[in-house]
Amino acid sequence: MLIKTLFDRHRKYDECVPADQMDSANVEYRHGADLAEGLSAAFAVGGLALSFFSSGKWDCGSLDLEKTWINDGDVETRVLSVPHACSANSLGIAR
Repeated sequence: MLIKTLFDRHRKYDECVPADQMDSANVEYRHGADLAEGLSAAFAVGGLALSFFSSGKWDCGSLDLEKTWINDGDVETRVLSVPHACSANSLGIAR
């Protein structure tokens, strides 16, 4: 799946995460201002999110993930932490 995603940039997270672990379409995940589908998939399965080291902001052991959903007509938000790596440094491994 990862190689396919890198090759054609087509992502289907419902193929990576069992249906009973996915949130409904009424739930949105963001990291900063960006939608965060991959980070939410990693969070849903209790996995490690991986990123390319495109800037220093990714070189960390966890990322904040903002989850927003509607509950009884009210918008609710919670900030979650997702384990993350983009280098040996972000895993705490000495080079």
